[in-house]
Amino acid sequence: MVSKTTACFIQTPLVVGAMLWGAPAKMISLLEEVGLKLGMAYQLRDDVIDLIGDSECTGKTRAMDIFDKKMRLPVIHAMTYLKSKNRERLLKLFEARVNLTESEVEEIVNLLECAGSIEYTVNKTKEYCSEAYAMTKMLGQRTEVLAEQLRAVSRLTSFFGNGWD
Repeated sequence: MVSKTTACFIQTPLVVGAMLWGAPAKMISLLEEVGLKLGMAYQLRDDVIDLIGDSECTGKTRAMDIFDKKMRLPVIHAMTYLKSKNRERLLKLFEARVNLTESEVEEIVNLLECAGSIEYTVNKTKEYCSEAYAMTKMLGQRTEVLAEQLRAVSRLTSFFGNGWD
């Protein structure tokens, strides 16, 4: 779902720009992949910020994706790695036909933390950014300004805790 929606918002302008510029197919393909990785990283970062961000800083209600019962990567990961009792509880909360209470949302966030799902998602974000960063080195001399801008986006998007590794 992410690759067909959010990631396209970064990927598509890169590809269309390259096509309009008359770039060779190899460069277009490379930019398509870089854009996809940065788009995936952006969405995963947003998913983590939704879970741990301060509402005053983000301007959004904390854990809104959980209130909306969206199946984002941290939830999918937790459903895979939680032990049976906790997995059953998570499934029950997500399958309930009623709206979640604030305490249930907090319980879900705690289950995600117990499963290591937030940390896993942060690491996937860094992985996508690192891959995109490395790929920009294949762009060549004529596109060095673009490559440096994409590397800057990679560094910003992957920033968690201590920053870029």
